Amino acid sequence: AAVALRLSAQGAKFEIEPSERAPLAISSYSKDQVQNEFQNAQEGLVSHAERIVLHLPGGSNLVRYLGVRGNGFAALDAAMSELGVGGILVGSPLSSQDFAGTRSAAAKYVFVPRGGSEVFLLETVDASIAGQRRAIATGLAGAVTEILASDDSVGFEEEYLSVDAWAQLSTDRQGVPAHRRLVRWREFVAQYDLPGHLVAASIGIRGIEHAIAESALRIHSGGSILETEIGSIYESEVGRASDALVAGYSASTWFTNVHSSRRTIHPALPIDVRVDRESCAVKIDAGVHIKSRTGLLLGTSDLARSLPLSEEAQAIYPTLVRSVDSGLFAARHGVTGEVIHAASVAALVDAVATSAMATKHAEKVGDIRKAFMRNVGHLMAKEESYLSPFRPGVEVNVLEGAVGTVEVHWTTEQVAVGYEDMFLVTSSGPVPLSLWAYE
Repeated sequence: AAVALRLSAQGAKFEIEPSERAPLAISSYSKDQVQNEFQNAQEGLVSHAERIVLHLPGGSNLVRYLGVRGNGFAALDAAMSELGVGGILVGSPLSSQDFAGTRSAAAKYVFVPRGGSEVFLLETVDASIAGQRRAIATGLAGAVTEILASDDSVGFEEEYLSVDAWAQLSTDRQGVPAHRRLVRWREFVAQYDLPGHLVAASIGIRGIEHAIAESALRIHSGGSILETEIGSIYESEVGRASDALVAGYSASTWFTNVHSSRRTIHPALPIDVRVDRESCAVKIDAGVHIKSRTGLLLGTSDLARSLPLSEEAQAIYPTLVRSVDSGLFAARHGVTGEVIHAASVAALVDAVATSAMATKHAEKVGDIRKAFMRNVGHLMAKEESYLSPFRPGVEVNVLEGAVGTVEVHWTTEQVAVGYEDMFLVTSSGPVPLSLWAYE
C-alpha cells in the first residue's frame, strides 16, 4: 500500500510528497435540482412555522420572511469571485450537503465551479454514486482538472482537506483557503432556512423550559435531581415535540450541556451528579436539529436557560435576561457585532452597578467590561462553529434576514448562570424566535 504522506525534516523545513493518486469517479447534478430539493423541504415546514409565529411578539413581521426563497448558488458565485477562484472544493458533511443535497452522502468531495450550472461529486471508484457518471480521473488534482479546464485557483475548506489531498491539489494549481468566506455565505443563506430555524428554536426552548420547571419543582420541594435526569427530561420533551411535527420531518438534540455550578462553572455534558438547593445554580445550554425524512438538515437552534438557586444566582439572573434583551434589540440591519456587544455589556454594567450586588462584587462590577471581551452571541446558520461572533473588533454587518443569537453568561467562583435567545432581523427591527406558546 502506498504511504499516504511522507515528511522529511531538514532543519525547519518539511517536504510533503502526495500519496499514489487513487482514481476518483465524477458524477454531476444540476444546481437547480439541488436548490429545488432544499426549497421543497423548507416549504413543508412553513405551515408549522406560521402557527408558531402567531404567538411571537412582533410575529406578524415574520410571516413574509417565512416564504423568502433565494439562489444560494448565486451567492456562492459572488463569494468565489471575491476569493478569485474558479471553483470551491468541500469535504465537510455540512458543506457537501449544502452544495449537493442528499446525493452528497456517498461523496468524498463536492466541487462547485464558479458560474456553471452543475455541481460535481467525487468518490472512489468502488463506491456507488447515483446519477450520471461523467468520468474516472486520476487523483484529486486530475478530477478538478477534468471539471475545470482553466488553470484558475481553487478554494477549499482547509479544516476538511487532508495534507495529502492539499499536496495533490496544489501540485497543479493554487489552492485558496475558503473556510471563512463559506462561513459568511452560510450566514447569508440562513434567511432561506428560516422555517427550519424557527421550528428548531420553538422546540428547543420548549424542551429547556420544561426541564428547568421540572427541576425547580423537585428541588424547591426539598428533593434533588441528577444532571443526567435533567438532560433526559429535556431530550424527552424534544422527542414529544418531534412527534407533533408535520409528517416527513423530525427534531433531534444536537448538543446538550447540563451542569450545576457546584460541579463546574464551565459548559459540560451532564453526569450523575445531584442538583439540590446547595448547588447554587444549574444551566442548560442546548441545541436542536430539524431534518427532513431524507436527512436534509433544515434548521438549528442554540439556546440557554438557568435555574438560579443561591442568593447570588437569583440576584444576577434577571440582569442577564435584561442584558440579552438589550443586545438582541440592538441587532438591526447594518449594525456590527461590536454594536450588539456594546449594548449588551452596557446593560449588564448598569444593572449590576445599581443593584445589591454592587457592594459584594465591587471588584467585578468595575471590571465587567474587561471580563466580557468574549462574545455575547453570534450569527446563526445550520452549524454554530466558526460563525461570526458579537464581540469587540468584529465589524461584520448584520443584515436584514439574518438569524442570530445573543447570550450572556455570568461566572464567579461558585456560580455559573447563562441566558441565550435567538432572533431574526426584519426591516422594522429584530424579532425574538425562541418563545413558544402553543401545543
